[in-house]
Amino acid sequence: MRLLYSVMALALTGCALETALLPGADDLTREPNYRAVVANNIETIVGDPRKIGGTEISSARRTDFLKGPAWLVCMKSNVYQQPMYYAAFIQNEKLVDSRLAVTLDQCEAQAYTRFDDWRSRVIPVRDQDKERR
Repeated sequence: MRLLYSVMALALTGCALETALLPGADDLTREPNYRAVVANNIETIVGDPRKIGGTEISSARRTDFLKGPAWLVCMKSNVYQQPMYYAAFIQNEKLVDSRLAVTLDQCEAQAYTRFDDWRSRVIPVRDQDKERR
């Protein structure tokens, strides 16, 4: 009987260690610099940004995401007089996923502000050395 308890205790310890070693999800206590994250990842989110026309962005809001808690930011572009909505998911100041917005994202109901930050984005210092070579 003691052997059974010992085996069970070891198994539970292994499970606890596994969850402790997983990378932590964003705790959502501080709103990310979502405008910079989106600007630096615009090609990932929308493809060729020159083809999307004028862009607008919503504020970041907390959401439950498949990969844990995340910030959801919606983008809106007007192409051919039809608005297109994109959803960007941010964790720990990084873009973790993006897609064309679906009804669940509620992007159509968000308030938007003009977003042209990506047009004049600055190349991070670590990438400038690569471009000089």
